[in-house]
Amino acid sequence: MTDSQNNSVLPVARRTEIDDRAAVGIDFAESYDAGLIESILRRRFDALGFDPRSQAGRRVVVKPNLLIRYAPEKAATTHPAVIEAVCRIFVSAGADVMIAESNGGGYSEGILRPLYRICGMEAAAEDSGAVLNFDTSFRTVAYAEGVASKSFDILEPLCTADMIIDCCKLKTHALAGMTAGVKNMFGAVPGVKKFETHARYNHDLRMFFSFITDLCRLLYEAKDFLCITDGIEGMEGNGPSAGTPRKVNAILTSFSPFQSDVAAAALIGHEGQVPINELSCERGYSVQTGSELVISGDSIEKLKVPDFRPASPNPLAPLRNIPEVLRSRPKIDHSLCRSCGECVSYCPVKAIKLEEKRGKNVASIDTKKCIRCFCCQELCTFKAISVSGLPIFDTVNRLGFGI
Repeated sequence: MTDSQNNSVLPVARRTEIDDRAAVGIDFAESYDAGLIESILRRRFDALGFDPRSQAGRRVVVKPNLLIRYAPEKAATTHPAVIEAVCRIFVSAGADVMIAESNGGGYSEGILRPLYRICGMEAAAEDSGAVLNFDTSFRTVAYAEGVASKSFDILEPLCTADMIIDCCKLKTHALAGMTAGVKNMFGAVPGVKKFETHARYNHDLRMFFSFITDLCRLLYEAKDFLCITDGIEGMEGNGPSAGTPRKVNAILTSFSPFQSDVAAAALIGHEGQVPINELSCERGYSVQTGSELVISGDSIEKLKVPDFRPASPNPLAPLRNIPEVLRSRPKIDHSLCRSCGECVSYCPVKAIKLEEKRGKNVASIDTKKCIRCFCCQELCTFKAISVSGLPIFDTVNRLGFGI
């Protein structure tokens, strides 16, 4: 990873707390056809009063969710058809368009190339005229208004962008309840520095979510900002990487990732279960419920998926101050473990090691050290790690009594 540049402050264009332009567009879309998605987005931009030609000659950075090296059909990453459609619109408008991401692991050209290829970004860039980012430098950016942190390490292309397009994926998330627009901007933090952040807030989950909210707000204030949520096929269950694809048939478009995430939670029936949304509401960045939103296009009720399965099998997960013994925890299925060692490398508190069991090297978690950040579950490409509560809660969840 490249060392950071000198500390800097991004110019901030102050906005009203709940922006007058913060309507959320919701459009029915049932297939990943780039041409169809492009036409949907162009109509939505018109309805929201936005002209992509306003970005002619400017640098537009498209930030997808590429958590893990998975093919698009696994629904763990933003689909390349959505990225291609977005890039086509802005390239044709005369903008300088770049696709940039730092996934859940390391951050180097050698890691980015297979990530872009496997996730379909290489083809999306080629077909749209956009370019892929391989600059792995970053800046430490001051943000006096931050609650959890007053400075953030941010990818260089996002720092130099005139406009950021947050192209997120609608998924459940074992730690955050749901990942969409706001959580996707955690990818602005380079590589393993994400794990350092988990370790920093290992005893205060609310402050971790506050860090993510601060970071997203900084970028939202400093740049022209657009949030496009790929909910055509989301992920339910053991998200954000090991869950099950689930059709939602929706694309969400908004200038505000905070408002967009309120709509996303309402679409999948997870209102009240997303701590980041609660923080956004408390700070005045968003309304509290989907019924309070200004909706353009299809209604939430029309496309709502009420039985969308949550990530945590612990039915007490939404409650506060749960005793430690009752909290969900990562669990390794040794029959699926391939001893690749990625979970060992990325655990921020070194709670995982490889050890021999029954003549086979497998990963093992020291539960006393584990801080339940679930980074191991997010990044296991073999789906050998799940999130599990006490056996009684697993049983309750399987019987359908979870909340």
